[in-house]
Amino acid sequence: MNAVCLKLTPAVGLLFVPVALGGVVITNLGETHHLDATVDDHTSIAESFLAGTTVELNSVTIQVTDTVYVAPAGLALSIHADNAGSPAASSLASLTLHSGSTGSLLLYDAPANVTLSTGVTYWLVATASAPLVNWNATSSANQTGTSGWAIGDYHRERSFNGAWGLVSDSMFLSVDATPVPEPAAVAWVSGLGLLGFAGWRRCRV
Repeated sequence: MNAVCLKLTPAVGLLFVPVALGGVVITNLGETHHLDATVDDHTSIAESFLAGTTVELNSVTIQVTDTVYVAPAGLALSIHADNAGSPAASSLASLTLHSGSTGSLLLYDAPANVTLSTGVTYWLVATASAPLVNWNATSSANQTGTSGWAIGDYHRERSFNGAWGLVSDSMFLSVDATPVPEPAAVAWVSGLGLLGFAGWRRCRV
């Protein structure tokens, strides 16, 4: 009887730790390039996206015209909360240009522990010190990603820290993230593990 209990215990233990795999949750890269939005030392550009699931942000990729700048080091990206349809003044996190990232697709890494919540709108804000960068935009509404995620149909622009203006077309971007298990799911799986451990203990008594 004890031998049967010992065989069951490792199988239950496998349920104890859920595994979450990261990947692209929303992207419009690959759609038709329609226009450019210029980011420079006095013009900021922002694009919104809706989080369809709770995730930990890994990175963001944007598409730019790579013939109009000397290096991407002067382009800064940050994540902002939504404030009445525009980016909030303070950023939630500043992203870092991935080492060696050049060309028309620029990859920016997120710092650790940046959690995006289900059903919440966020903004990706681009600013530049020098030189100017053309962030590409598309008029296509086609997007690929996880159910519930979406990139906004319009973007925002502002000059000299003034009011944000609404502009047609979506900026090219791709969001990579890792799902965060819902608390109820973690509690359920952990409960199964505890029941298995309790059963193993009873068999040994």
